[in-house]
Amino acid sequence: MDTKTSQQRFVTIGLIFVNIFVLVAVFSFPPMCLPEKYQYYSSVGTNKELLNPSFDHFIMAELQKGIDEIQMRLQDQSSWFQYKFLFVGGLLAAFLGIFPYAQIRTRTSGEKRDSGAQLQTALQSPLATIALAAVSSLSLMIDLHIRGNAIVVNQIGLWIASHVEPLYLGTNVFPPHSLVGWETFLRRGEAMHTDVVNSITFFWPIHILTVICFLLYLINARTAVIKQTQIRIKVDVAAFWLVHSCLIVIAWTGHYLPPIFQQRIPLLGIQEGIFAALPYAGLALILASINWIFIIGKRSVGMGMV
Repeated sequence: MDTKTSQQRFVTIGLIFVNIFVLVAVFSFPPMCLPEKYQYYSSVGTNKELLNPSFDHFIMAELQKGIDEIQMRLQDQSSWFQYKFLFVGGLLAAFLGIFPYAQIRTRTSGEKRDSGAQLQTALQSPLATIALAAVSSLSLMIDLHIRGNAIVVNQIGLWIASHVEPLYLGTNVFPPHSLVGWETFLRRGEAMHTDVVNSITFFWPIHILTVICFLLYLINARTAVIKQTQIRIKVDVAAFWLVHSCLIVIAWTGHYLPPIFQQRIPLLGIQEGIFAALPYAGLALILASINWIFIIGKRSVGMGMV
């Protein structure tokens, strides 16, 4: 292995780790909370409204609406997660279906080529780049839909924890051994919805297939040894921006919430609105710039393109 090849492999491995770091950050789910001015405070036994049966019935009806919405969105989230495997598997199967056809054509023409060489040629073809870019983009858009459901579920949980449970159990600033509701329990101290580390490790595996597809596209675009033609460059550029545009979209929309909701961003503390989404969108833009330099940049220069 010559020095140039070693350097290229080192750069590729480094690029993979940079992409994994950014993807983990983008797919994290920062803890959400409500400012104190939007939370309900009361003491047990002082809620005179509960003495009114009509008021109690209204609260229970609203709570049931929230529960039904949570169940519907969790079911929808699970369905889209399954669809992702079907769609991604279908696209990859369609691409791999070309491989046996190429073998038949080779045998018909009398050309002697082993299966490994044919597969390598297929994986380095523009069609492979398009297929992996399409798979990655589709997976990212499905993840965006899944994330939207998770955001709404978390918002409903915040409403229950901040307004419904304190109404019946008292103020949501609880002593250490007091009885709390389920949604409050999930947000008490460093719990499921408040721990920063858990926000990364718990939700990230949902996107593992997307990460794999994204990295496969990255490796294909980075290591493909092909004749650089104008058409090939255009295909690479189109595939590149298809994938990275989807990543930038999910980085922004997956982290932007109405300013009434606050998010605890690692290293940045409590942020809200656009200031909560900007760090993740910025990371996605930086990643797109880095990938452009190491994937498209040298090819474009070599072809006389800017």
